[in-house]
Formats: sequence, structure tokens, C-alpha cells
Amino acid sequence: MLSIAIYSDQHDDVEKLKSIIQDFLIDVRMMAKVSYFNDPETFITVPGSYDIYIMDMDSKDDTLELGRKMRDIDTGSHFIYISSDPSNAAFAAKARVDYYLLKPLDHDEIVDVLKEVKKKIQDDNIIIKIAGGERRVRVNHLNYINIVKRCLCYHLSDGNMFDGQTLRTSFEKAIDPLQKHKAFLFISPSLLINIGAIKI
Repeated sequence: MLSIAIYSDQHDDVEKLKSIIQDFLIDVRMMAKVSYFNDPETFITVPGSYDIYIMDMDSKDDTLELGRKMRDIDTGSHFIYISSDPSNAAFAAKARVDYYLLKPLDHDEIVDVLKEVKKKIQDDNIIIKIAGGERRVRVNHLNYINIVKRCLCYHLSDGNMFDGQTLRTSFEKAIDPLQKHKAFLFISPSLLINIGAIKI
């Protein structure tokens, strides 16, 4: 399930985005958590909660600065900026945006962008089987995996950890799906590390 946050105080644009996102979700047969914000103090408390941030540069608050803060905190998310002013593109680029779209909002253009982002999210995330279900984790949030009492143990960049399934095969076979990601390095017999997470 995707999670999308929209920051805008432009009512008509928010309503149009709602409709476009709904069409996108129907088209790709997915569910999503979609939240709407127009208050910076509330918005800044949600880092890490969303896969996609849609930022409206026509809002009265400093959307660019908000976006910079969110990008610094939540490096794994994707940022889409929208504006009615073409000259804002240069400012958006400085905030390291992934996409910059001009108003009036174009239905097909936004759907295409969301489909592209969806594919990137699928490539940048892994689905881990845990007791009672599954858990989705961003690749850049996973530091390393080892074995604790025959159970795969996942260590995250925020210092937390969680247990996966009990090992019923070799460690190397169990983590095989993760080795397709170039960020990971397998160290025999039972350690998989995220090279990108190593800090020197």
C-alpha cells in the first residue's frame, strides 16, 4: 500500500489531486493512505510516514523550506512539486525535487508520474515475511541482517530491529531475494550488510 501526503492550501487543486489520485489507484489496482495538510507545524511532524510528498508551491507558507526539511529527514521519499509559476522550477531544483509539474494540473501527466514513482518505490523497497504477515522496508533504511537463535534479524538505520521468519533453509538462500540489490554485500556464513549504510 502506498502512502501519499499532499501539502497545499489551494482548495481547488487539492480536490483535483484527490480525483486524479483516485483514478491512478483504480488503474494500478492499489490501495493508498492519502493525507492532506495545510499547516506547516502539523506537516513537519510526519517524516517517515509517506512514500510520496506532493508539495504545492502556491501555498502561502514557505513550501520550499518545508520540502527541504522533509527531504533532509526522509531521504527515501519521493517529492513532487507543483506550481503555477514556471520560474519556480529553479528554486524547486535546489530543494532536490524528483518532479516539477506546472498548473493547471494535467490528469494524464500526474498519473504517468505516479506510475513512475510507484515503480521506483517497488525497486527501492523489500517485502519481508514476519510472524503473522509481511513488512515493507526501504532498502536505504536497512543496515544489516544476521541470525539470532535461528531467526533472521533485521537491523534498521534508526537503531530499531525486528525479527523475520524462523530460518528453515540456509542463510544464503533465505536472503537471496535481497542480493539483487547492489547495495547489499553477503559475508559468509550469516551476515548481509548494506554497503551504503557504512559510515567512515
